[in-house]
Amino acid sequence: MGNITVESLDKVPVEEQRVELVERKGVGHPDSICDAIMEDISVALCGEYMSTFGDTAHHNIDKGLLVAGVTSPKIGGGTVDEPMELVFGDRSIYEAGGKRVPVGEIAEMTVKRWLTENLRFVDRFFDSPQTYFQRKKEIRRAAMDFVDKERRNFEQVRVDVNTLDDETRGEEGMYLTVLGTSAEGADCGQVGRGNKVNGVIALNRPMSTEAAAGKNPVSHVGKIYTFLTHFMADEIY
Repeated sequence: MGNITVESLDKVPVEEQRVELVERKGVGHPDSICDAIMEDISVALCGEYMSTFGDTAHHNIDKGLLVAGVTSPKIGGGTVDEPMELVFGDRSIYEAGGKRVPVGEIAEMTVKRWLTENLRFVDRFFDSPQTYFQRKKEIRRAAMDFVDKERRNFEQVRVDVNTLDDETRGEEGMYLTVLGTSAEGADCGQVGRGNKVNGVIALNRPMSTEAAAGKNPVSHVGKIYTFLTHFMADEIY
């Protein structure tokens, strides 16, 4: 093995900077949806490949686009007027040694299962604006309890939730969705734009632009090295 070269970054460490911006996209974010579904398809294919061929065959399911739909959110239950559209694919082995794997069927079944398990008609859980704002307070309180346990060296922590809400406007002043995702009515998604392998998007820190979701876990060097760097960092620090 050749020599390993390690260089230092000549800049103020992030923990010593006054401001750090970090984003974490939730399960219902369109980009998170794309990443999660593509990764689940890859995992399902790996299982079928192992069962059929005794090894993980070549595949990369890392190209995906979620096209936003149209909904009419309403307290007590809205409607899906135009469904979202998911376009995905890339390449995968269908047949080898006279044995065949139903790639298309596995992919479609995995997508349907993920959507069923993770997208719900969430607006049905609110029967009034009062219930909405009460739940919002409960969510903020739970977030504060969690942050207080993890605040470390922060002197003060403030948590804001849905800052554009306005109780005086009733239903019009609430952030409502039908299925719990902005993709239902306005926001599109794409593989690779969601959280990185470390679970966040840390804009102030060095990070890979590798879209790990859906890539072959045993042969794609970009995915392997991305995970390996985190394992190494955990061992070092």
